[in-house]
Amino acid sequence: DVVLTNSLYPFYRNALMQVVVRVKNATSVHVTPDFLTAVRNAPAVSLDFWRCGTLYLSSSPAEQRTFSPSFSTHMGIGIINCTVPYVPSKLLRDRTTGGLLIRESRVGTIAKNILFNTVKMKYLFIENTTLERVEGYLSNYDNISMDLVDGIGWHGLRLSNVTIASLPASSFNFVYDGSGPTTKECEAKIINCRIADVQSGAILLKGKIDVTIRGNTFQRLRKDALMVNVTGDLKFEENSVELLEPRALKGLICGGNTQMDKNIVHLNAPSEAPYNASGSPFDKSCGNPQIFIVISPPQPRTESRTSNATWVLLTLLLLLITAVAFMGVFFYRNQTFLRQYKRGGVQECTTMQELQNSDELSTVEEDLDTGLSNPIYDIREPS
Repeated sequence: DVVLTNSLYPFYRNALMQVVVRVKNATSVHVTPDFLTAVRNAPAVSLDFWRCGTLYLSSSPAEQRTFSPSFSTHMGIGIINCTVPYVPSKLLRDRTTGGLLIRESRVGTIAKNILFNTVKMKYLFIENTTLERVEGYLSNYDNISMDLVDGIGWHGLRLSNVTIASLPASSFNFVYDGSGPTTKECEAKIINCRIADVQSGAILLKGKIDVTIRGNTFQRLRKDALMVNVTGDLKFEENSVELLEPRALKGLICGGNTQMDKNIVHLNAPSEAPYNASGSPFDKSCGNPQIFIVISPPQPRTESRTSNATWVLLTLLLLLITAVAFMGVFFYRNQTFLRQYKRGGVQECTTMQELQNSDELSTVEEDLDTGLSNPIYDIREPS
């Protein structure tokens, strides 16, 4: 087990411009508040936790060192292949920019306001991860301003292959006004995710952003769940919606290059189709993009119950059938054998051949040939 405290290194004694701390291959890691206070004495802080078992994070205390306005302070945290029960509020605090990467991990809850008094966010990447719950606003500001710098590949919002139970309102609320030192659009990608419940206004993207929402499964999209109004490209493709509430897709405003094909909406009845006047569930600015409507009426579930008495009767019937079958086989195998019985002291035979070969008949024939000697009527003198 690893416990990170301020005794790890005297960060405050040195005029450090950048601090990088990386922990790998641990059973568990505890990040204490005094450790976060110590490392934030440097303008730029990077904390990496790779394959660290269970990771326990803490909220960052208030900033103790005041930096010159000419300094751009940053704090980034990278988590790879860990179990994180709770991502606390005020984790990225009092910085000019912040960044959070979570990859191949299991996360319990992401609290509100994990960005606190942090002006902009360079990146929020969650990939190949199971996320149970998001409490709500990720920032104490109304929205999160993205920061884009040339030469840095990690920027924007990326949710890739993420399973999320629920997204409340304003969970991912990002804007980019294009005021940075580059003319490129920021990127927001939501790809191959499985989200059970997307509540109203859960995903809000606005400004100079290229948006890609592709290959996702939404079990339920509530009214105005996706609020996207960007000047960049908008790609909403190959998504599947199990339950679509009215006006759930009306917040997708098509401005620049738009691709909205091969989306599937599941309905219980044709009357539930959330069409607008032009026959599309999208805003009129998107025209009539391709969408597949799958109507699957709910089927009643049938149950069969078998009582104990029924099982007893079935068992007795099976035993009776077995006994009859056994008797049939027994008589069949013995039908070619001799069956003899005696009635009144006389032996009877079942065939003529047996009758001719009988011992009693042979004895009678011999007596007829030689005569019978009755001692009562024999008048001859005894010799």
